[in-house]
Amino acid sequence: MKRAKDSNKCLRGFKKKSLQKMVNKKKNTAQGKYDQIYAAVSRIPFGQVATYGQIAGIIEGATARMVGYAMAALPNGSDVPWQRVINCNGKISKRKGGMGEVIQRKLLVYEGVWFDRQGRIDLAKYRCKDSRIKGVL
Repeated sequence: MKRAKDSNKCLRGFKKKSLQKMVNKKKNTAQGKYDQIYAAVSRIPFGQVATYGQIAGIIEGATARMVGYAMAALPNGSDVPWQRVINCNGKISKRKGGMGEVIQRKLLVYEGVWFDRQGRIDLAKYRCKDSRIKGVL
């Protein structure tokens, strides 16, 4: 019971609207980053790929992990070509459950991107230039 009182003391200085603004600002900032990530990924041409880190490197304040989370948060049927984002080793990243890895590989092969026996893509051949992705930001 004492903890609840202590936490209420901490919140007394804040009005409910102020707290809500802070929460909304954080949500809007994250959504703004995701929108920038989606815009950058949408600029990757057919038959080319980019790495999570490559996308993160052109968006201020983004990390490779954030790019991964943004790709995972895409709704079904999105126009964003999520399959064109791979890891820094030139491989498709593992996912929890589902058929995402198989679908991603099939989509990339359909686009003319080839994998070696270890499941790697030749980044020297298929990696998109940063300048192509930055054009939207």
